[in-house]
Amino acid sequence: AILSGLGFANGAVTTTAGDLAVAATRERAIHLVDVGDGEATIMKTLKLRGAPDNLTMSDAGRIVAAVHPR
Repeated sequence: AILSGLGFANGAVTTTAGDLAVAATRERAIHLVDVGDGEATIMKTLKLRGAPDNLTMSDAGRIVAAVHPR
């Protein structure tokens, strides 16, 4: 595991900046993770109104997530 303690990590994608975006379904959040130097560090947490499930990048370089309302 590169990062523990996430609330049901359910999807990940590499961003255009080279960071890792991880969907944390139970936390209703997407974490932006720096995985450089062999250590994973959460740089930013994006809180959502629903539970994210799977991630992809749009052609415009934006993170796209399916979000469950509950």
